[in-house]
Amino acid sequence: VKQLVTGCDAAGHELHTPPEVFAPIFRRLRHGGVTHFTYHAGEDFVHLISGIRATYEAAEFLDLRPGDRIGHATALGISAELWVNRTGPTVVMRRTLLLDDLVFAWSLLRDDKGQEHNLAQLEREIRRLSRLVYEETYSPDLLEEAWRLRYLNPHKIIVDSLMPQSPLNPFDCEEWSNVRKAKEDNPEAVDLFCSHHGKRIFEMTWGEGKHPSPYEEIDTDFLPLELLTRLQHLVLKHINKRQLALEAMPTSNVRISCYDCYDEHHIFTWLNLSRDPGYPAPIVCLCSDDPGIFSTNTRNEYAHVLDVLKRKYGKSHQEALEILHMLVENSRRYAFQP
Repeated sequence: VKQLVTGCDAAGHELHTPPEVFAPIFRRLRHGGVTHFTYHAGEDFVHLISGIRATYEAAEFLDLRPGDRIGHATALGISAELWVNRTGPTVVMRRTLLLDDLVFAWSLLRDDKGQEHNLAQLEREIRRLSRLVYEETYSPDLLEEAWRLRYLNPHKIIVDSLMPQSPLNPFDCEEWSNVRKAKEDNPEAVDLFCSHHGKRIFEMTWGEGKHPSPYEEIDTDFLPLELLTRLQHLVLKHINKRQLALEAMPTSNVRISCYDCYDEHHIFTWLNLSRDPGYPAPIVCLCSDDPGIFSTNTRNEYAHVLDVLKRKYGKSHQEALEILHMLVENSRRYAFQP
């Protein structure tokens, strides 16, 4: 396999297909010899926090490793203030997804200094939503533990509740070992995991059956802008720790995202042109996304970045070329070469 397939690129309808859906096949491919992966996440989202969560889940649930990439990750770069202003005062979210978002935020902020007030507010909302979703009030701790199990194959937990007696290949043995360990370590979290994948939650999520409306209208800025920015930084630190690269596609994002022009694109935030020593600048690869759809190519993307570096940020031609050279070198290092 290593001689024929140098990498795997996966993408789905983000609003319907979260990273966890791809987790079992990513593990099978890695077990079969595929060594590099990229996954598109954080481009399409109802609320900014959902996009931030999707990029984190891509890194965690797909077990992305040094040399792997995440495509777009717009939610980690776009200004929270710009996103709120362009989106409007309210958004309508599925209640189940909003609960996941708040559990994710609580999980990341729990050990962050100075977040006591925000954590208290998140806990209240989490308990309220868990009562509506599961008809029982669960603690944020248990909900987090169940959420972190989503890398597992739900079929093996729910349908094949007992490990088959027939001989299994090494990959299936490892999958069953993970399931067995989860059941032994935290059976309550496994039960909640099963409820998440059950019929009632499915019907609530997609508005089927006789359940109340699965939607809630919330203020776009129901979380403070500084809190959204903090979550972006925490996930960027996590991605940097894993030594992952983020793929930036300026033309694609300007055409179909919140941006009005190339000057606003988040690649310049990621490049940390302000030289903020505390900013967790990621490794960036400049990409074209879909050249046929957006009528562009990689050369054009570099030209757009060069123009903004010189015109908006006052870089000399040589200084701008040095930044482009760094982007070229990142792409070379993170190319899926045999």
